Amino acid sequence: MTCAYDTPCPILGVNHDLVVPYVWNWNANVQQELWRNAALTIAYVGNKGTKLYSIYDINQNIYADDTEGDEQSGRPYVNQFPFLSFIDMLGNGDDSIYNGLQVTLKQETYKGLFFVAGYTWAHSIDDSSSNRGYTIQNSYDPGAERGDSSFDIRNRFTVAATYQPAGRPGYGQMLQGWRLNTIFTAQSGEPVLFYDSFDDISGTGSFNDRWNLTGNPNNIHWVKSGSLPFFADGTTNLACVAADPGGIDNGQLAITAAMREMAGRLRLRSLVSSGTWAATLSVDPISSTSTFPLARPSLSNPV
Repeated sequence: MTCAYDTPCPILGVNHDLVVPYVWNWNANVQQELWRNAALTIAYVGNKGTKLYSIYDINQNIYADDTEGDEQSGRPYVNQFPFLSFIDMLGNGDDSIYNGLQVTLKQETYKGLFFVAGYTWAHSIDDSSSNRGYTIQNSYDPGAERGDSSFDIRNRFTVAATYQPAGRPGYGQMLQGWRLNTIFTAQSGEPVLFYDSFDDISGTGSFNDRWNLTGNPNNIHWVKSGSLPFFADGTTNLACVAADPGGIDNGQLAITAAMREMAGRLRLRSLVSSGTWAATLSVDPISSTSTFPLARPSLSNPV
């Protein structure tokens, strides 16, 4: 492969000051017995990732300087290295922060019943949710990438219980050695990332451009089928007009393409998908050597 101005090549470099990222973890908790064999634990958990790996293109095309309109003439190093396109540099530009409240209620086995229930209310924020990710929209404005983590689940509830009823002799021991198990989980939705990977609106060649969001993202209502309508140019998308006749002039919700050479203002991962829940129940006969599930139905909401 030959690298030239008309067929430039991308390269990856490493910052001379690159260091190993590190994470601080901290927690504090209190525990209180509520009744016999049952305890409530309330904990605060946090961590902070510092100097996480990042990748920025130091040779990103500047649309205003791209006099030839070829996404090459506007690159800062075009004169020194006309045969190079992306000069991606590995550095320590990212960080993350997590704060969570965890509440746990645990009942040790009492009269055949054991259960543990937990609820977490948390928030995770970062600059990139992937290690050494290439998803940055504008390498000259890395701060615009900061937002909710891709795995940011604000609310999650889980309960697991086991009940072993007292057995009764007779009937070939069919009334002895049974155990019921159940697990139920419910959680709020995960953040959703919208970006344009086709139109290269910013003129950088990265194809990681976000659009503009007008209105409250909470007004987006997810459906089981179909697609989310959007404005191709802000006014003429018929599907979006039908869904919201008021349009953007009425202060309603709209997702519109950013202007050429401009970065979209849609906050990274600012939209949240619908929540999920799942439940499992099993009936297990218990022997002196092993257990095996006799029945295990599972229920959940569609994803």
